[in-house]
Amino acid sequence: MSKRSASGQCKDPPSTPFRLNKAEKLPREKRRRRPMEVTIRSTAKFRDHYEISLGEKISLTTTVVRDQDYKLSEPVVREWVNGVRRMCGNKKRNAQQILVGLSASHSIGYANGYLERKGSNKENSPYRLLQLCVGNHCLLFGLFTYGGPIPKVLKDFLYGGTRVVGLGIDKMADKLERDYGFLIPQRVELRKLAMEDGACEGRDLSKCDLEAVARAVLEGKVDVARPSKMSWFKDGVGCEYSDDLIKYASIEAITAQRIGTKPLGNRK
Repeated sequence: MSKRSASGQCKDPPSTPFRLNKAEKLPREKRRRRPMEVTIRSTAKFRDHYEISLGEKISLTTTVVRDQDYKLSEPVVREWVNGVRRMCGNKKRNAQQILVGLSASHSIGYANGYLERKGSNKENSPYRLLQLCVGNHCLLFGLFTYGGPIPKVLKDFLYGGTRVVGLGIDKMADKLERDYGFLIPQRVELRKLAMEDGACEGRDLSKCDLEAVARAVLEGKVDVARPSKMSWFKDGVGCEYSDDLIKYASIEAITAQRIGTKPLGNRK
């Protein structure tokens, strides 16, 4: 588990860099020979619980909730929420807010994803996966427009006692509220937050993607090569998410959380 600082902020071990765009040139001595290797393994003790490693310096645990049955999903989500609250000392009402990295994904563009309505695109189709990260602990929650109710403990977690950071967070929050009833009042846009960081002063990051913002803020501390093609579900295994989806959805969430941690930490 991550350690907690005197200020209440969850502290992670040092992280390591995001892949460079081909157009971005760096001196030869600063270029990495290859991206970090990403590995995943399921734990024997828990179903849908995974350990993910990024190279030798970053490790995280990911809990996957893909059951549409409320009675099955609610206890798993509650255990995860209670766990990160204990980790961050956030049981008391006046405790330090928990910093949550948030991302959300559509299955459009993935092999064997959901069948969407004809003419659907990322603008008008609902998110199918919610990705949260606190410290080194991620939660991937499957979203089903035709499934049962979303656990109240998850909605309450994002509504109060947390500060949520993400890329395009306002648009994401509006879509999550419209389609699923989530309310995320304490949210912060990562691009804006990054430009307020001393290391990025004077740089325009308003149109940058997550990798570019990560390079600017984390100074090359996460170097991951995302596959150009990925499957949403495992082939021939019902509705189980693919290992690639679990790995890179978790990486998106932890990257958002770490980008947010550095500027917020500098403000203290």
